[in-house]
Amino acid sequence: MITAENLEISGTKLVHCFGKIEKVIIPDGITEISKRAFSSHEYVKEIVIPDTVTVIEEKAFACCGNLIKINIPDSVISIGERAFIDCGMLKEIKLGKNVEQIGAYAFRRCSNLDNVVLPEKVTAISEGLFKDCIRLSSVELGSNVTSIGPFAFEECDIDSLELGDKLVSIGERAFKNSSLFCLDIPESVKTVGSRIFEGCEVHKVECYASSKPAGWSGDWADGCEEEVFIVWDCANTNGVVDKFDRASIYIEGSVVTGCNKDIEEAVLPEGVTRIGEKAFEGCNKLKKITLPKSLKCFDEGAFSGCKCIITVNYNGTLDDWFKIAFYDFECNPLQYALEFYADGKLVEEIIVPDNIERVSQYIFQCKHIKFKRLVIPDSVKIIGYRAFCDCTFDKIELGKGIEVIEACAFAYGMGLDRNLIFGKSLKVIEEYAFSLCGEIESITLPRSAKVDEDAFQNVYTEMEIKYLD
Repeated sequence: MITAENLEISGTKLVHCFGKIEKVIIPDGITEISKRAFSSHEYVKEIVIPDTVTVIEEKAFACCGNLIKINIPDSVISIGERAFIDCGMLKEIKLGKNVEQIGAYAFRRCSNLDNVVLPEKVTAISEGLFKDCIRLSSVELGSNVTSIGPFAFEECDIDSLELGDKLVSIGERAFKNSSLFCLDIPESVKTVGSRIFEGCEVHKVECYASSKPAGWSGDWADGCEEEVFIVWDCANTNGVVDKFDRASIYIEGSVVTGCNKDIEEAVLPEGVTRIGEKAFEGCNKLKKITLPKSLKCFDEGAFSGCKCIITVNYNGTLDDWFKIAFYDFECNPLQYALEFYADGKLVEEIIVPDNIERVSQYIFQCKHIKFKRLVIPDSVKIIGYRAFCDCTFDKIELGKGIEVIEACAFAYGMGLDRNLIFGKSLKVIEEYAFSLCGEIESITLPRSAKVDEDAFQNVYTEMEIKYLD
């Protein structure tokens, strides 16, 4: 059990917790839990908060990977942004009845959280509040909720949700890739963002308004699997008014702009230079795709929700792949793929061409492919944002010419040496660049290099920093 000697306290504010402790009892009299007070604490499993605490600041419990249980007392009024983000073992949280505000992404990636009851005083479901809570199957919103923010329930396991009659707005992609199957939307809802059901299996939506209000986005129901039947004024007529059909598949000039959601395989001809914005979005049956050597760019969300892709065939060489631009991680078909072929050969190792100075953002963000080796030559100066995020390698060889490692470049990846040695050229390592990359015990770098405080978040609590002579 922890005592005050393991807590850093300033006045009535808990600033920091340290030590190899599994249960934390915060002493009476504490009114605020500071920003990052428990952030990345790898030992704590249970935290007891006294009824004197009124504020929990942002990231207060972020990345507490072994935290299983926590109760928020009735005294707490406000919970900050990302307060519990990446608490992957957190299964149970009880929120006090006086909580009024919960910040954006507060419970993101709490992947074991299975049910939540929100207090009646909570009126807004913040942006991304439960995003990536993949086991969350039950949420009681409370009758006073007036807004649901963008991405609030993305990737959740919720198949139904009861919306109160005070709800006014639903943000874009609020239920993206969730298990939602049907939904009743009360007449009070005046504003709905785009693609709120993107990637869902929603089949029937019952709306209590007599017709679509002016504040609803024109594509609010797009991005669903197969047909979606929209029932307007369901309390009186129960008649189907709108039906959103499957998209067509077509190419305009050299740009792929759409596809048939039923396709299981797509072969794109040479001459195609661009996969357009959301072109394959919601193609949940797509298993195999062949890409032409002529390809130069993947636009925003080009393969969003394509979770069944097994094989990506690229007709160019691996060197050619490094010439392609990627807008975001949802545009890259490798994000869900199990195997990647370039020029007819299975890609088992990634050797960056020695004429490349910048490795593009998102270029190899892939969750399921395990590569034998990554070799980054001395010619490379910049590793782009999320370039190798989620990647697994048996071995990684970092070049000595690297100057900048952008945010999340290697986050959630594996294969790095426990003792990382950077070259004298290194200038910057941005936030979360090596977050959750296993146990890095030491890094050696130039004294002049700027390293963000979160660059090595949750890798090893006693990581040693050494400097080049």
